[in-house]
Amino acid sequence: VVGYADYALRKFFDFAKTQPWYDNTLFVLAADHTAESETKNIQTRVGIYSIPIIFFRPNGELKGRFSEVFQQIDIMPTVLDLLGYPKPYAAFGQSIYSNQYPHSALTFRQEIYQLIQGSYVLQFDGESTRGLYDFKKDSLHNVNLISSEPERVAQLERQVKAFIQVYNSSMLNNELTLAQPGVNSQG
Repeated sequence: VVGYADYALRKFFDFAKTQPWYDNTLFVLAADHTAESETKNIQTRVGIYSIPIIFFRPNGELKGRFSEVFQQIDIMPTVLDLLGYPKPYAAFGQSIYSNQYPHSALTFRQEIYQLIQGSYVLQFDGESTRGLYDFKKDSLHNVNLISSEPERVAQLERQVKAFIQVYNSSMLNNELTLAQPGVNSQG
């Protein structure tokens, strides 16, 4: 599968390079899920969401690696930022070039919300925190830090609750707009 994906991308770019729009295009390549893996740290609640996202411009101006947490909902704000889009917009994510908020990712799987921020992951069941792990030092989530880091637990738990509240309210009331409190308004 990986070999075919590599072949298909190579063929696509061989064709794209011959098109008049190629030099003026921002390419975004992103996986929609991870592959099955025997590697233990890929099977964790953090690992199963670790996917590649690549931004490419033919002129070579986009170089380097972004080491902060980044998620798929950050793609649109990043694209708008790279294209110099000047108007305000509503988004739950933020551009990789923005430091307005800490870069983070929120997931929901098997009745557990998970907030990933910095090197920490907080797991929240909707009522209380079930786990806090430093996934960069403890990739298999063996050492639960709830009791040793109560301030971090409280801070991350507030963020999870706020996101859930804003998201649910926005969806229930059909109000995902720039005026919605808590929604990342850019521009």
